[in-house]
Amino acid sequence: MKDCGGGGSGRAVVKGCGCLLGLFSVPLVSVVLLLIVVMWCMTSLFSCSTEVALSELLGVELTKEEEQMLKEGLRAEAVVYQKIGSYFREQDSAAAAAVAQAFYIMYRDKVLAREDYLECLVYCFSDGVRLRTIERVRERFVVELTEEKLDLLITYARNNYMDTSGFRPEKNGTDLARLARLAFADWAYYPNTYGNVLTLDAVYGKDMEMSAMTRLGYRTVDNLGLLKAYAWLDKDTGEIKASDTNEIVTNYEDAAAVIKRAAKTWPIDELVTIGEPGMGVYSETTGMLGIYVGDGAVIYADDITQTIAQEGVLDGAWSKCFYFAGLDYDNQAPELAQLHIVVYSNYLTQAKLCLWGPESLDITLFFIDDKATADVTVEAGTYHASLQSMTAGLGEIPQAVYGEWRDFVVEGSGYYEIEYLIDQQ
Repeated sequence: MKDCGGGGSGRAVVKGCGCLLGLFSVPLVSVVLLLIVVMWCMTSLFSCSTEVALSELLGVELTKEEEQMLKEGLRAEAVVYQKIGSYFREQDSAAAAAVAQAFYIMYRDKVLAREDYLECLVYCFSDGVRLRTIERVRERFVVELTEEKLDLLITYARNNYMDTSGFRPEKNGTDLARLARLAFADWAYYPNTYGNVLTLDAVYGKDMEMSAMTRLGYRTVDNLGLLKAYAWLDKDTGEIKASDTNEIVTNYEDAAAVIKRAAKTWPIDELVTIGEPGMGVYSETTGMLGIYVGDGAVIYADDITQTIAQEGVLDGAWSKCFYFAGLDYDNQAPELAQLHIVVYSNYLTQAKLCLWGPESLDITLFFIDDKATADVTVEAGTYHASLQSMTAGLGEIPQAVYGEWRDFVVEGSGYYEIEYLIDQQ
């Protein structure tokens, strides 16, 4: 954990796991390790196909009964931990959730002593004013929360929370650049990771050196992992899950495969002219990718120095720039397609065809011999079509039902013929 500060842990007792804290003689170490172990539980401890021994990880002797008790206690912690996160999101206070969750880990008995603990946690931690937070915690949970302990909670929260509140629904270059800036400010480098919090089981049996242990509690990435973190991020939940079907990057691709799928590449000098946040840059010398974040700067996870670095785009070994496949860019010209639409109906004389998608269009259809046609140019993307209004030859307008009517996808430029049949009910 970075900038943890010092100080005692107070009464950081976890029911069912009290023996864990008793394993450590230094109070602050107890708190930090407890946060890390519970965070470990939040991710993959109990989903691993291979059983991992807590006694081996922590370097202490535990009986099978003690280890089972710890695991059962941590399972119970995980349920409440996730419940707190969900409740804070429902209250539009997602940014404060990780602080409240860390407080819960440290003061479980005090928190669960109140039936309204969820409401109380929101009351204490949502507004982010330090002195008011300390006073409210004392009032609601009878806990003397010191400045040092609050610093520890905030550090934990900063490393675990990712603010995606302003991200767009579609994947785009602007948000990729924003995530790269977050990574440069607060994340760390670790091989074969893609933006999740580094936990004990991620390094267990692979690399137990101090360089790895000092990254525990951080979100971590490697070079391609910086792109994967955004490609696989669910902006609504903050979860990052690996995928083999993602259109931006898959679990098995390397940097060379990513740039190969780019629609077009330019020499790096062209970035001065066409540069847009979220564009990719590539070094043929090192084989690494970077993210252009604007103002002449590139951020990348450096596989050589094992750091997350920022430098001027012309200061490094970058040789190419490009648009990542699968991302929208504000200045990128859209692909255009030609649609030839044919609508059949045995009773309509005129109708208004409405298309919703990357662009919206209202098209007036005139039926001759039970058929109407339209030719339009649209941007690539997924469209939904419907008849908004219509007129019949005589009498009351009948209700239309949609036989072959459905959503359709325009994949890139080209010529598409689309036919629909509108029948009378």
